Amino acid sequence: MISFALATALAASAVQAGPPPQLRQAYSACLSGFMKAKIADKLDDAAFRSAAKAACAAQEAAFRDAIVASDVKMGMKKASAEEGAALQVEDYLVNTAETYQMRANPKPK
Repeated sequence: MISFALATALAASAVQAGPPPQLRQAYSACLSGFMKAKIADKLDDAAFRSAAKAACAAQEAAFRDAIVASDVKMGMKKASAEEGAALQVEDYLVNTAETYQMRANPKPK
């Protein structure tokens, strides 16, 4: 009985780990919407990244803060949590920029 209670408690804490999914989805949706809106502009990579970062700054900040808070709550040092959050945010931005470049500048078949 005690092991079942312990397993349940561990499972519940694991579910709560990480930033709230709605913040991840909001950041991803902002980047995706921005990308779709700018396809016709055919921005170069640097210009797209800069503009996307500015357009989704609020969603990025909320997502980043949630990642850091979650990681610190799980026992990670704040500097490491901030570094991990920066990497996750950068991954989203890089992936979106790569998708944008493929869609805005398709290679002829």
